[in-house]
Amino acid sequence: MGKAQLVAQAGLPGIKLHPYYQDFELDDPALFHFFRVLEQIGLLVVCHTGFDFAFPRDRRADPVRIVRLLDKFPNLKFVATHTGAWDDWDEVERHLLGKPVYMEISMSLEQLGPQRGREFLTAHPPECILFGTDSPWTSQAETLRLAERWILVWNASAISSGKTRGRCLVLSRDNSASGLPALAQELAIRADDWNGSPELDIMGATPAAVGGDRRRCR
Repeated sequence: MGKAQLVAQAGLPGIKLHPYYQDFELDDPALFHFFRVLEQIGLLVVCHTGFDFAFPRDRRADPVRIVRLLDKFPNLKFVATHTGAWDDWDEVERHLLGKPVYMEISMSLEQLGPQRGREFLTAHPPECILFGTDSPWTSQAETLRLAERWILVWNASAISSGKTRGRCLVLSRDNSASGLPALAQELAIRADDWNGSPELDIMGATPAAVGGDRRRCR
């Protein structure tokens, strides 16, 4: 795919897909060549997964389709949004939770609530949980506050450069760590300052940052 090559040559870390807006089903064989090229190039594929409140509840990118896609392309750097699949979290729990699949947490913690949200985040591999935003639908600062409230800390290695804007942040389960409020406040200030697009924090990461060890996280 020439356009995928152009994306890589331009230095962009990846692409964003939305099966409802773009009218496709995630595991459609007609897209296999496209995904094969993305896998070979190593571009990130951030995809809206789950339902969308503006469209009929057709299963275009549900957890079952995600599993089928990743079984076919095990090295695809695929990021499922909204903690696996928006408003389809029973199926996330059934098919994705605990498996080496990247999930970002935008526009989902609020709906999951503190008990179930914390259960999800502590049951999934921490190296596969990414901070994501869905502005203007949800606030980056509020997502950080919720994560903090549920006794999760941001992996310090993800912000060691001090450049948190546009970086991919991985959640860690170190409940004893100190300094979380100050760190969350710093990130929240920077996030509020950003006024970016959905999933911006992931799309600003380098492919290597979300590539990692494919044996640990797909």
